Amino acid sequence: KFQTSFANSSLLSETLSNSGDCTRIITGVRNSTSKPLPADARRKVRISAAVDIVDIEARELYKDSRPSAQPIDVSGSVVLQNTFSGLLNDKFLCVGKAGETGRFAVGSSLGNVYFLDTVGSSLLQVHAHDASIWDLSFCEKYSFATGSEDGTSAEWKVGSDNTLQCVNSTRLGSDVYCVKYLHENDPSSPLITGGLASNLLVRSASGTTQTIRSQCSVQVIKTLPISPVCIVGGGDGTISLFDVNKGVELSVLTDHPRKVPTLSVKDENQFFSGSFDSTIRAFDCRIPTAHSTLTLKLKHYVTGLDVDENHLAASVGENLYLWDIRKLNEVLGGFPQAWKGLSRGVCVQSASNTVVTASPDGIVRFWRYV
Repeated sequence: KFQTSFANSSLLSETLSNSGDCTRIITGVRNSTSKPLPADARRKVRISAAVDIVDIEARELYKDSRPSAQPIDVSGSVVLQNTFSGLLNDKFLCVGKAGETGRFAVGSSLGNVYFLDTVGSSLLQVHAHDASIWDLSFCEKYSFATGSEDGTSAEWKVGSDNTLQCVNSTRLGSDVYCVKYLHENDPSSPLITGGLASNLLVRSASGTTQTIRSQCSVQVIKTLPISPVCIVGGGDGTISLFDVNKGVELSVLTDHPRKVPTLSVKDENQFFSGSFDSTIRAFDCRIPTAHSTLTLKLKHYVTGLDVDENHLAASVGENLYLWDIRKLNEVLGGFPQAWKGLSRGVCVQSASNTVVTASPDGIVRFWRYV
């Protein structure tokens, strides 16, 4: 069984953690240099050992009448191009697009946020919390929110002189695993927060708040691009859809028997989920009460997913997977033992054939695929 490198973390393990106090300061820009692999190392990597389809034990598999997933044909290549490391002993927990294409933000165990470009060069480094940052979400290029192990959800703005200002802060009392603006890159969008506590907190741009009850801990929050709907992955394996404006639960999906630490939304109609039951499932939002439309069975925990218009990338155990979403019956490429420890930090950008991964071994990796 894989375990996260953080002994006190409950997001990617079964051990609950305690909250600490939060202090916020600003640090300067830190440059990074990285080297691509030599040309003779850029070869096709076969990952059959990492992606063989296996049957899940009957006690862990959702029972339905459909046939089991088809075997996956492993082919393709993924090449490591660049790496980035932060401060000494800093470990990376999440990564996402930072307000625009080609710009990424990484949250760390020491409470830092690192801004990087597509080749791994450092653009900016700020210190937001004195505890781990589990999640990030952007409403503008220089305005973002963080969810932290210290029990706070905070909204930040980076000034023209690179100073960091806290705009709003809410203490939930226990780990905040996820933050998500209802519509990213929209400064008027409400911020949705969730974590170890069994509820969602919605804060509007004007500062008003409402609480929506959840039936279990909130592991991950994603939103549909147009509708006022958020999708929540639960600690008990459920996936819940909520109308944020009305504050009501729309439906509950129970296909996963174990916790769901990752979700990714393709468009208004389709999203993907990853679970500790070692499966990736696809769902159609137009059929809110139906079961998943596709199941990919894997060997290890699925802790990270990201999908765009062309590709689906996944953190599966310590392995990187990549699919063409038009052909999910076979792996487009991958890399076995790509990092150490469980991580949900994965981000795909098809326009540049890039996958960015952030992991608790303290390395952000920039991968290229063909």
